[in-house]
Amino acid sequence: MDSTLLLNLIQTNKIKDQSELLNLIHRAGHEITQSTLSRQLKRLGITKVDGFYKKNPLKSSGASPILEIISSPPNLLLIKTLPGNAGAVAFSLEQHDFAEIAGTIAGDDTIMVAVTDPSLLESLKEKIKKSFG
Repeated sequence: MDSTLLLNLIQTNKIKDQSELLNLIHRAGHEITQSTLSRQLKRLGITKVDGFYKKNPLKSSGASPILEIISSPPNLLLIKTLPGNAGAVAFSLEQHDFAEIAGTIAGDDTIMVAVTDPSLLESLKEKIKKSFG
């Protein structure tokens, strides 16, 4: 199956789950298994944002969706993003598997990052800046 079809379906439909997406792909005349679909979604950077599949903005352009990173000692970082991007950025942070991150909470344009050790706060801030441009 052509990745263009998958991207087009994601952009033109509000798709909540993979079974919906599989039905659309089958109606378009293509046979694909759920496991193959999962791998293609991951490869193309397609994730769920606000309950619907969307192209991850972090993989779709060279521009960073991160506007500002604010230290909030002893162990929190606040990350300001472009509107609607906080979920995708938080997802990407967790995919990077930074050992310093205990967890993230994302809103629409702000992410709160809990750091495992307060002494790692500033070094994590720099790692994130480096990773996301």
